[in-house]
Amino acid sequence: MGEQRVTKELVHKVHETGVALAAAERITSSTFRILIHPRMREVISGRRRDPVAGLEVMRQIGLLLGHHAGSVPLGWAFLLQELAYTSIARAIENPGRSEEVWAVAEIEATEVRQGRTVGMRANVDFHQSGQYTSRGSGSFRCVPPETYRALRRHAPVRSIGSAVQTDATLLDTHVTPSGLTAKLGWPTGNRLLFDHDVDHVPGMLLAQAGVSAHEKISSVPPRSLSLKCHSFAEIGEPILVSACRQKDAVLANFKQNDRDIATVETV
Repeated sequence: MGEQRVTKELVHKVHETGVALAAAERITSSTFRILIHPRMREVISGRRRDPVAGLEVMRQIGLLLGHHAGSVPLGWAFLLQELAYTSIARAIENPGRSEEVWAVAEIEATEVRQGRTVGMRANVDFHQSGQYTSRGSGSFRCVPPETYRALRRHAPVRSIGSAVQTDATLLDTHVTPSGLTAKLGWPTGNRLLFDHDVDHVPGMLLAQAGVSAHEKISSVPPRSLSLKCHSFAEIGEPILVSACRQKDAVLANFKQNDRDIATVETV
């Protein structure tokens, strides 16, 4: 496969402006070289610290790998399990603004059932002008449309256009010397987090809330962000956030009706 343009369909976006990848080329059966879209260069090069945008790049790389390497059909649902992104500190001052930024994605493991890819794990290194700038990893499972509809048959679909908007990812925040407690907000005006109508709370919203908790506790933005999803977070039910310091990290836990939803760790 030669270098191919990345379309919005391959990364499950409604709007072209949300596409973070420009092109991809298969190097080996398990290795891909991916050109990062110019709109994300400052983040991935380290000139602008935005770990949630970096995590979104990782999410889109996972979708691309699933479709290209795993031959997962368009229309299948990808269920995020783990996703991580770290900006390498020494690259933060890299002055290369216009140089192309590339990712090398290596598929670590693929789960196949009845000839279909149903899961994948991959590691990604990002570089610019020969310098490593950041790295990431992630894993997902994927299911056909009919299976997903059965899983979510009782879940209401929320239109982002009709939802009540707020700019905050954390509401009713109470900060203590050791951490904070809050409720999850619903900032549907943020197109990085909300690109299309949803039937569950997006994992990227939980990641952004974890970063917000980190900033409130430590007063500085994190350079490393990891998200672990345990179960679907349902729309319309309050999600409680509790975050605490753990040495150099901040660990945020998300619960809904006493169920563990997700964990976000930031450093």
